[in-house]
Amino acid sequence: MSLAMKSDANIATLVDSILIDLMPSFNFKETYTAGLAYGALSIGASNYFNNYADICQYIHSAQEQAIQLGLGYANLSEVFETYQIALLNSGRNYKKVLVLLTSVTDAKDIKAAKHFSDQLQAAGVIVIVGALGNASATALSQLGNYVIEATGFTLSAANITEDICQYGGITVTPAKPPATTPSPHLTNHGIGTNCSKNVTNALDIALVFDISVAMNDAQLSEMLLETYGYLSKFTLNQIGEHTTRVALIPYADNATVVYSLNDVQSNADLRNALFSLNNRTKPYDFNVNVQNALQVAFDHLQTYVNYRPQIILLTAGAYRKAGFNGASHTADQIKENEITIFTVGFQAPDGVLDRNLSPLASPGYAYNSADKGLYKALPLALTQVNCFCLGGKVQFSVSNATAKRITKYADCVWGFAGETLPSIVSQYGCDSGVLAAITSQEKLDFVADVIIPHDLFGRKAFTVGGHKVGSKWVWSGYNGTFPFESFPTFTEVSPSDKYSFFDPISSTDFSFKSTGDVARPYLCESRACDADYICVQSSKKRLLKKQ
Repeated sequence: MSLAMKSDANIATLVDSILIDLMPSFNFKETYTAGLAYGALSIGASNYFNNYADICQYIHSAQEQAIQLGLGYANLSEVFETYQIALLNSGRNYKKVLVLLTSVTDAKDIKAAKHFSDQLQAAGVIVIVGALGNASATALSQLGNYVIEATGFTLSAANITEDICQYGGITVTPAKPPATTPSPHLTNHGIGTNCSKNVTNALDIALVFDISVAMNDAQLSEMLLETYGYLSKFTLNQIGEHTTRVALIPYADNATVVYSLNDVQSNADLRNALFSLNNRTKPYDFNVNVQNALQVAFDHLQTYVNYRPQIILLTAGAYRKAGFNGASHTADQIKENEITIFTVGFQAPDGVLDRNLSPLASPGYAYNSADKGLYKALPLALTQVNCFCLGGKVQFSVSNATAKRITKYADCVWGFAGETLPSIVSQYGCDSGVLAAITSQEKLDFVADVIIPHDLFGRKAFTVGGHKVGSKWVWSGYNGTFPFESFPTFTEVSPSDKYSFFDPISSTDFSFKSTGDVARPYLCESRACDADYICVQSSKKRLLKKQ
């Protein structure tokens, strides 16, 4: 649906060819088909369909959008990436086939897209490219296992079908998780559900380094070695749910992107880019411009938004008042756009002032290079960023005022103030979640301070997930139930009761009681997204929010 198609008439010819020549070849009850339209203002993928009518409606809707909005420029790299995010995981273990129909002739765009296509093919996806109009089949052949030259904008449907159908019925065994991956059967034992500490997670990290005169050669080398050390634990790649991308942005008076999120992502490429920063040209820049560095990092992350949570890791070795002017405002804007900021004050001779640097960080993520255990603390904190809640739900967390650190848990908590029977709530009331398990004083305090005032409109008795199965009391968990432990203890319990609730007895205290099927407000929770529980976010939604 891009400008490369030249006209609405050519798009209409292609749509008719797809729906009349190609689609009737398939048994939709066995072959699930999705659409991915690009070029008309934005890129979008459908769900998988198991009938002709739905795919027909989707394609006609995409055509109509192209006519109404006008044709735009295509980015083939984004096509492959959108397929990987939205369509690769179809829920069925059959061979995956991507048929890319394009009129794009831009050699630079095709070359950039080759890296993404290679990654998909390495993951077992069969890529078939249809060269439309005047597009060169030879140039486009580097993007697929097969390339077919169309007659104008009419498909060689028989050839495409032949290439696809040789893979019919082939099942694909899902890849086994790494040996280090924790069991997915998590429970709420202890304070709360622990966020995954697995570093095979999904992040976009902008590393923003001070390379001013404040950092001498030895200190800069030390910082780069330490950074590569902890980042080497992560899996760097453009493709895959459990992969991380890194950008490298050195700054002094001005910031420059020297290694992009869109570059080939590998540990070796990152190492080379990091160590190249040792090759500074003397005399070193005396000034630092933290505000500019943050802005450049923010703009770069905005350009490559996808399903990965985003982080700016800002290292500063020097303080200049002029360089910090406006930095606080820029940092606030960045954090409002759901980007987490880490700061690391480096103990350089010039002495960056922690009181100016630390406030730029997101709560709990201000560090100092002299901190004991920083090498272990930073990767752990990065996995915490990858642990988050969707849909406006509040994530359970515990603050340590002394250490100025926040520990997040994989519990997304919300309440409903309407009085509802626990028998009904336990089956239908918490949507994709469960009635909450309150297994620690910390979690109860969090509920009292954060959830009750907002969701329950004040201190009220509320139903939770403790219930009786047979003669045993258990909590509702994300993967079945688990037994009561040391917290909380019943203040009142009746043998005939099957459910439980918390009852406020003062402004700070609650009693925990059993109950029959009595209607009360209730508390729910659902599993947070993290490295072992991937949630695909909508790139479009995030971009719209940023506007």
